[in-house]
Amino acid sequence: MPAETARRLRVAYVAADSLTWDGAGARSMRALEWLRARHDVSLVPSPEYKPVPAASGGRASALGREGTRAIRARLQPAYLRQERVAVDELIRLGQSFDWIWLAQWPLSWSVTVVPSWRSRGVFVSWDEDALSRSRWTSAKALAIRRPIRSATRLIAAGTAMTAERRHLSTMSLVVARSPVDATWLRRVQRAPVATLANTVDLRLFQGLKSASDAQPVALFVGSDYEPNVDGIEWFLRTVWTRVQTRRPEARLLIVGNRMERFAGRWSRESVEVVGHVPDVRPYFEASRIVVCPVFYGGGSPLKLLEAAAAARPVVTTRYCARAVEDRKHAMDVPTSRAAWADAILKYLDDPAVSRTAGEHLRAAVATTHDVLRWEWQMAAIESSALEGASSTP
Repeated sequence: MPAETARRLRVAYVAADSLTWDGAGARSMRALEWLRARHDVSLVPSPEYKPVPAASGGRASALGREGTRAIRARLQPAYLRQERVAVDELIRLGQSFDWIWLAQWPLSWSVTVVPSWRSRGVFVSWDEDALSRSRWTSAKALAIRRPIRSATRLIAAGTAMTAERRHLSTMSLVVARSPVDATWLRRVQRAPVATLANTVDLRLFQGLKSASDAQPVALFVGSDYEPNVDGIEWFLRTVWTRVQTRRPEARLLIVGNRMERFAGRWSRESVEVVGHVPDVRPYFEASRIVVCPVFYGGGSPLKLLEAAAAARPVVTTRYCARAVEDRKHAMDVPTSRAAWADAILKYLDDPAVSRTAGEHLRAAVATTHDVLRWEWQMAAIESSALEGASSTP
């Protein structure tokens, strides 16, 4: 980990006030933990945040809820209000902090609030998915199957691009969630862009059984996020039926937050919809292969990094492979339905091949998404904040 900085900044981390290590929240929790070790951090609830009942669960990160409670206890977050934070209170944040990190933030507030902060010497960083790219990729992916929805998404992409061009340009730094997002954001707005890709701690997956020890089981991990639902429905309709015809004993597990609500539609003899689980590692261990038929979205899919950490071969789309920087082509990226079935059966039919491919993928991800690389990316962002924030008391 980079050496501790000599100057501690007062940092406001604006995000959902019920952050956990579940799913997408893991990114914010990891950043909060890193920042808290080096600076004076307060967690500020996002103006448009609407709490989700805890009972709804989420796709648990490997650290689980015990790690969540521990970091929350250490952070002792200072909530400015229990309800939505008003504009005048947001503007006053500039009097109390040197660095404001926007992890969940309505872009429409930026023109009103961010220039006021920056006029006081506050460094403002924005860290969310590139919405315009998400809309654009969905328009492309849905063009043939759902042309009306595709046209709607194309219009939405243009609207989002206009908003990002206007509002993100007010930031001191835009933090992209993947190199592909970074390239996109540099094209649509004027603020400097840094990359902070998702990471996975390989140590948390040590000790799992090899893919060759698992039964012929395929695994899909993902919440009820629209790209996941669209992808798995396409997969069940066009690919899994082919797999079943050639390998009747093969099984598919679907794990993820709120996916259980689709059990009535997807469940069958060869498909089990598990839904939310407290720990995904036992499901990786029970599977010989991970499938990710997701064609659009934003950021970099954490589920693929976890699959790699578990040394499981992955069959996925070109979109996902690009998002996780699969430079060594360690993932299978089929280009037709028949090729999808062939790739899956290659691993289900041969335990040794699945073990070798999983180990190769783990080694590849260790060089592109390890924790040390993430920490150096955070250190580069911190350096920009130290340089850009005024040293006012």
